[in-house]
Amino acid sequence: MKKIDADNPSKKPKLQTQLMIWTLGLVLLLGLLQVLLINRMTVVNVPKTIQMELIRPTLQSQSSTQVEREEPPSMSDGANEIGEVVQRQMWIISAISLIALLIIGTIGSFIVSNHVSRPVDLFSEQIASINVNSLEKRLIPSGKGHEIDRMASEINKTLDRLEQAFRSQEQFVLDAAHELRTPLSTLHAQVEILQAKQNKGEGVPEAILSAQGKNLVRMEAIVEDLLLLAKGKQQFPEECVDLSQLIGEICMDLQWLAEKHEVKLMYEAEEIQVIQANPMMIDRLIRNLIVNAIQYNKPKGVVKINLKPKPEALFLSIQDSGIGIAQEDLPHIFDRFYRVDPSRSRLSGGTGLGLAIVRHIAELYKAEITVESEVAKGSCFIVSFPKIE
Repeated sequence: MKKIDADNPSKKPKLQTQLMIWTLGLVLLLGLLQVLLINRMTVVNVPKTIQMELIRPTLQSQSSTQVEREEPPSMSDGANEIGEVVQRQMWIISAISLIALLIIGTIGSFIVSNHVSRPVDLFSEQIASINVNSLEKRLIPSGKGHEIDRMASEINKTLDRLEQAFRSQEQFVLDAAHELRTPLSTLHAQVEILQAKQNKGEGVPEAILSAQGKNLVRMEAIVEDLLLLAKGKQQFPEECVDLSQLIGEICMDLQWLAEKHEVKLMYEAEEIQVIQANPMMIDRLIRNLIVNAIQYNKPKGVVKINLKPKPEALFLSIQDSGIGIAQEDLPHIFDRFYRVDPSRSRLSGGTGLGLAIVRHIAELYKAEITVESEVAKGSCFIVSFPKIE
C-alpha cells in the first residue's frame, strides 16, 4: 500500500486549492471563449450587415421604375437604422455565446465535479467493504496528497486501533477462560474424590477442603477483577481524594505484608495533595503497585514511596530493590494475565490482572504510568496524576 506524507501537507496543494484552481481555470476558459466568439462574430457579421444596410437604398433606387429621383435619406435616419441593426446583431451574438457557454460550462462542471467526487466515492466503497470479519483491510490513498488522502491515513490509523482492540479482546477472553479452567478442573477432581470417599464411608481430608477453599477464593478474585476491568468511569462516583493521606493508610494496612517478606516500607507524607477521582479505584491502583513492590522484593529490601507535586501533575513513585524486570518483558507487564514469573505469581495468590487493573484505572483518570527497571536491581513505577483545575 502506497504511503502518503500526511504530516507535510505543504508538498502538494490541498483539495480546496485544487478546486479553486480548477474553477478559476474553467471561468477563465469560458471568458476567453466568450471574448473570442463575440469578437469573431462581430468581425464577420457586423460589417456585412452595415454594408447591406448602406447599399440597400441604392439597390432600391436602381430597381425603381419611377423617373423622378427620390429624395435621399437623411444622415440621422441612416445612423439610427445602422444602430438598430448593430444592436440587434449584438443581441443575437450574445444569445449564441450564452448558449455556447452554457454547454461548455456544463461539460466543464461535470469534469471538475467528477475529479473532486471520484476519490470520495472510491473511499466510500472501500469503507463499506470493511466489517468485523475484515478489519485487516485498509483504505488505499490516491497518492495526490490532498485532504482526502490525509483523511484516509487517519481512518487507517483508527482501523489499526480497532483491530488491535478486537484482537486484544479475543485474547483476553481466551486468557480468562484459561485462567478459570485450572481452578475449575481442580475443583472437579476434588469433588470426584470426595464423592468416592463418601461412598466408602470415609471422612473428608482437611487438605482437600483447604485446597477447595483456596481455589474458590482465587476464582472469586479473578471474577471480581474481570468485572472491574469491564466497568467504565461512569460507574465509579468521583470526589476529592487526598493522595498523601490515602497512601499513608495503605502503607499502614500493608505493614504486615512487608514484615512477612522482611521488607521495609519508607514513606513520608508532606502536605495535602488532592485529585478528583474515586477513592476506591485510586486505592486499588496504589495498593496493587505497593503489593507488587513488596512481593517481588528481596529479604531486607526496601520500598520507597514518594509523592511530589509539580506544576503540571502529581508524581507518585514506588521504587523497590527487588528482582527487577527484563527489558523484553517491560512492554508486556500491563497485559492481562501476563506473568514474568508464572510460578511465583501462582504462589503469591495473584490473578495475573494486578498491573492490567493499574493501567485500566490510570486510563480512567487520565494518569500516565512509566516503568524503569533493571534485573537484580529493582524497579520504579512512576504515576503522574493530573491536578484539579
